[in-house]
Amino acid sequence: MIIPGKILKIIFVTASGNDIGLGHLRRCLTLANSFSRKETEISFLIISRDPQLPRVIIDSGYSHVQSDYLDKDECYSSLSKLPESADLVIVDVLYPKFSEECKNTLAFFRKMRSLGRFVVAIDVLDHNSVSKNTDEPLFDLIVHPYVSLITTNRSSAGKNLLAGAQYAILPPEYAQLIRRRHRKHANHVLVLSGGSDRDAFTLKILEALENFEPTLDISVIIGPLFSDKLIHQIEDVLDSSTNRIKLHNAPENLRSQMLSCDMAISASGLTKYELAATGTPALIFSIDLVHAEINRPFSEKKTAIDIGVGISRDLVASETRKLLSDIELRKQISRSGQELIDGLGTQRLINEIKKVLFC
Repeated sequence: MIIPGKILKIIFVTASGNDIGLGHLRRCLTLANSFSRKETEISFLIISRDPQLPRVIIDSGYSHVQSDYLDKDECYSSLSKLPESADLVIVDVLYPKFSEECKNTLAFFRKMRSLGRFVVAIDVLDHNSVSKNTDEPLFDLIVHPYVSLITTNRSSAGKNLLAGAQYAILPPEYAQLIRRRHRKHANHVLVLSGGSDRDAFTLKILEALENFEPTLDISVIIGPLFSDKLIHQIEDVLDSSTNRIKLHNAPENLRSQMLSCDMAISASGLTKYELAATGTPALIFSIDLVHAEINRPFSEKKTAIDIGVGISRDLVASETRKLLSDIELRKQISRSGQELIDGLGTQRLINEIKKVLFC
């Protein structure tokens, strides 16, 4: 048990980059910000091959160490720069190519286990899941903060498991939002293609939304890891588009953009939980088959319309017309999303962690 009033040492181990995105890092920052800065000493180990870390971690003010590799000597030597004997370690590194790039996952997680007294793993639902890949009890708590088919509260890789949408990790501004009002004559579309959009889905969506009658108001989120080339291509579209397009450059959060639009077209990453919490009717696309399978249980809750893998311009155009013109469908999707995600998942998870740390 940790004595109340003692400074709590917390280490976050996470991953970020053009090929990984910002979801893991942002999720860890949300958890970090939920602890009192006066009562904690928080440090980050960030696995990233990008030469410069995102502004979001630099601006956070938290102590951080960067490593290019997962299980190489460079990564393990970086651990010496972190505080010794942490009270709490939260590990969130399971991106799609994790098992390919980490040649000895068991050794890596054993190393993470050695960093602190109480170790939490934010797990995933695909083949990288730590719950599926080891019988060794490496973690005190495993968290699946997703809509999923998991029903058990036990895992061989951890003493306890928390699973379900009630633990969706969102910033506090998404908590218990009032039910949104829907316009009968809807024409405002929000476009979100993740933090990096390596496949230029944003351009394909904008092309699909051309020649609408009446014309559209489109808000486009420019992710912090968008390439300069992609940004210039998007800016070129503005000059020739029949629609009114406004760019939002890496906003700190997306709440205001979500609440002001009539519908969204979004990649199926963690952003879909923010869309659900804000009651934003959305078309959701996946960047690959792995993400499509992970997204399936979410879409089955009727919290969004799943339009499959990648962007089909004809499908985007037809589904957008359908959703904008059908206020009852938008109301139904909005209601389902807010009933599923109340925005209190972060606090529920923090409360569960504190129960163990202070009891």
